[in-house]
Amino acid sequence: MRRAALVLPLALCLALGLAACSGASAEERSSPSASAPALAFADQFDLYNETGDCRDFTISAGELEGQPCYRLDSGEHGVTVLVPEQSPEHGDEVQAVVEHQGKQTSFAMPVFLLGHGGVSGTASLSLADLTGDGTLDLVYIYGGGGTGVWNDQVKVIDLAAMEERPSRWDSDSAAEWMSGLIRLQLVGTREAGDLEEQREAVYQVTAPDGTAIYAGTGGFSLTEFPDTPSPIFGNYESIALEEDRLALNSGFWLDLGVGVFGPYLGSLTCDFRYDPAQQSFTLSPECALQVDVPVDPSAVAALRS
Repeated sequence: MRRAALVLPLALCLALGLAACSGASAEERSSPSASAPALAFADQFDLYNETGDCRDFTISAGELEGQPCYRLDSGEHGVTVLVPEQSPEHGDEVQAVVEHQGKQTSFAMPVFLLGHGGVSGTASLSLADLTGDGTLDLVYIYGGGGTGVWNDQVKVIDLAAMEERPSRWDSDSAAEWMSGLIRLQLVGTREAGDLEEQREAVYQVTAPDGTAIYAGTGGFSLTEFPDTPSPIFGNYESIALEEDRLALNSGFWLDLGVGVFGPYLGSLTCDFRYDPAQQSFTLSPECALQVDVPVDPSAVAALRS
């Protein structure tokens, strides 16, 4: 399915992960003692550090209160993130410790940066100025899913204030909001596959700015398609960071109204915007529309004739 293909670039760049630890002095965690057990994902350090095109940190082993600890350093930016070895008592409540310019804070890190992928989850740790104050923020993106399904979340730590700046959205409310931003109208159908009764539908998709794009249902075929179906969001939500731009890409599929999971038609990409007054992030309504199977207008004209 096309949506699964979209997951792969993100999973490639995010493919490795961690989990979290409590603070200690630089001397305590500078290097593990000779008797300390090896970290579970130590054999992935070189791979993580060599994929520098999408990494702001390098990872190495440290020690925290006599226990092994993952250590991520940002080099010239002076940001250090400490993550302990995950253990059963930590569960999903592990805390990553952030140190910068002599200050310290922590945040929950539910998905490791190493050793995971797909259903188990992937995560990334990056630096970018998302709050617009001229200083870098720590950006932790994590999520998981499978074929046709993906859901990301994000945490932003304001390094100037050493405080987390929340994103005020959730999957359900975002899905309902996005479904009202676009409109679908059936243009016509055409033959699909080897059987005469199989048809592929072509829909006019009206973007938030009023422009129209034509999209086909690809290899998904039925004998009947709804005229004005609702776009269904919420099954595929990918968050990406490009320089100082954080954006949510949410795929939408066709509600066939018969209890059948319809084909994905495309996606909306909406930027997260920081509100200094609320000290939080919200989604911008100025969203870009993409369709998975674009249809040439000349083919649309033939369907209407």
